Amino acid sequence: MSWHLKSGETRSERASTHIDPASVGWTYCGLQVYDLEVGPITVELKQTEGILLPLTATDVHVEVQVGDESFTQVLKGRTSVFESVSDWAYLPIDSMVVITGSVGEVALCTARANISFPFHYEDASRVPVELRGAGNASRQVNNIATASSFGGAHKINVCEVLTPGGNFSSWPPHRHDGLGDCPTNNEEIYFLKLTTCQYTLRKRGISMCIRRRSPCNSLTRWL
Repeated sequence: MSWHLKSGETRSERASTHIDPASVGWTYCGLQVYDLEVGPITVELKQTEGILLPLTATDVHVEVQVGDESFTQVLKGRTSVFESVSDWAYLPIDSMVVITGSVGEVALCTARANISFPFHYEDASRVPVELRGAGNASRQVNNIATASSFGGAHKINVCEVLTPGGNFSSWPPHRHDGLGDCPTNNEEIYFLKLTTCQYTLRKRGISMCIRRRSPCNSLTRWL
């Protein structure tokens, strides 16, 4: 099968994008993108952990039930992935989640996991932002929940990469397939957003990969 999935090809009843391990034939990664204008979204994360990240939504209300514990959080969000870094929430495995808001999209990045970590909220001001590369290989990386920026997760690994028009989004060429001399074996979903200016084409993505604590660490995933 092709792993290039065009917009609309993975649409479900409530999600404009719905990818899970069963639908693509792998083990861990998933991604759902929801439009909050259609009404409240209820998700049950069975043996799965998640990162909830606003894409084009503000004032996103999140209610989380994990066993006997419940949490309520409002994500400030943003109106565009090109506007700013967003705050986000970590959703524990086996939690019931209700997401509400007036308008805009949110991304629910998921990974199958079996070690429990608590609910966590991260303000946008605490998200590590780094500039990588130089010249036409320069890009901005927002480390949402990577192995180096967030220790409160078992498998999931999420980041954003903002690439100026005409630049490479990842350099030098590399891979994470665990074959030959490559020590890292990741599953990665690249969800792309494009915008055009008068003279440039800018690309930003949420890059989510699987974090493997042992024997090797995993990389990123983008929006």
